[in-house]
Amino acid sequence: MLLASSAPIFATVYRTIGFVLFLVVLVAVAAYVLVNVLFAGKSELGAEIELAANRKPYYPDEVLEGPKLDRALSVGLLTLMVLAVGVPLYWIMEPGRQENAAVTFRDTFESRGEAMFATTGANPQALNCAGCHGNLDGGVVQDYPLVSPATGLVDLVDWQAPALGTVLLRYSREEVRYILVYGRPGSPMPAWGVEGGGALNDQQIQNIVDYLDLNTADPGAANTDMVEHLDAYLAAEFEDGEPVFSGPNAEGQALFNMGLLDGFAGGAFGCARCHTAGWSYAERPVAFDAEGNPVTGPEGQIVVDRDAFEAITANSGCGGEFGFNLCDGDTERQFPENEEPGEGESPLQGMIDFITEGSEDGQGYGRRGQGSGRMPGFGVRPGEPAVYWLNGGEEREPGQGLLTPEQIEAIVEYERTLTSSEAAGSAQP
Repeated sequence: MLLASSAPIFATVYRTIGFVLFLVVLVAVAAYVLVNVLFAGKSELGAEIELAANRKPYYPDEVLEGPKLDRALSVGLLTLMVLAVGVPLYWIMEPGRQENAAVTFRDTFESRGEAMFATTGANPQALNCAGCHGNLDGGVVQDYPLVSPATGLVDLVDWQAPALGTVLLRYSREEVRYILVYGRPGSPMPAWGVEGGGALNDQQIQNIVDYLDLNTADPGAANTDMVEHLDAYLAAEFEDGEPVFSGPNAEGQALFNMGLLDGFAGGAFGCARCHTAGWSYAERPVAFDAEGNPVTGPEGQIVVDRDAFEAITANSGCGGEFGFNLCDGDTERQFPENEEPGEGESPLQGMIDFITEGSEDGQGYGRRGQGSGRMPGFGVRPGEPAVYWLNGGEEREPGQGLLTPEQIEAIVEYERTLTSSEAAGSAQP
């Protein structure tokens, strides 16, 4: 713990010791060259036969075995002492150096990712991620040219971009990397990675993921914030005073459509963003006064335009831009009730687990379903393998997600009641 908390200090000390050792060795080498090369002998003054090197008398035995030997042994002892102290110090300081290197990598990667995430013009590396996603809080892509697959006509729409401050509470780092590399075809999210046809290499993609990882919201605080909006949704009324969300599945319906009435988090908490056609670019179905301002009730509640709301939710959950159909019995067929659930489990535990944990690429779910990784987990933050510059280099265990088990169960109960407008119309007498 001491090494980890004092890593920068230890790393500085380690660097200083390294310089000192280098200087000591350098001075020793210089002294050796000076003594043994420059002053090895005197210049010859006469004929070689008089001052030949092999005829020059050397030190007597008393000097060689006395002062000269003592000097050599002293130098050897000093060198041994330097090694005895320097090597253990290197070993002691090495963990601090590595820790400091991880901190440096982390800060560097985060700053690079932040620079790329910034709005256009903020810096030369800015890619305008914040221009769409609203500085991690969710935003709107204005005037996005949406091409109708049926007619080929182009319409300009305002597309809700989800909050990215919570994206790694729902998806794993690898799943977010995949989205960045290949984008979301048919949506304003382009492919950024080279493999997907974009301009960013693997290191740049990783830097953006690191920035999102290091700025992920606290799941408890995120859920508390969402509950405040949920309370506002449950208090919302139509213009005639009738509640917008009512009945036994009111909470589930409000959670399913979270973000529809006020753009909260760009729909990141809701299911309808993917499972309801047109939801992401639908105009907010709130009532406006003659001056174009949103109308509020006597107690500040949201007032909703009934016709606009019903137009968006007529086929709620019946298949959207990225999510499959949940209506007309498809949900019950994919996730049938378990007639003999385990102790403490719900008969709908299979569906609850699927929404809680999301899908994994290639892994089965429900009745013969196979995951692609596109379905996020709303109840559990995915675990992550160890990377040395994050989480102290330790593997990250799965943790708390965006929604509580009770909220997910409310969503499950609501989704199993979904009916398309066509089926609902044919059922009427």
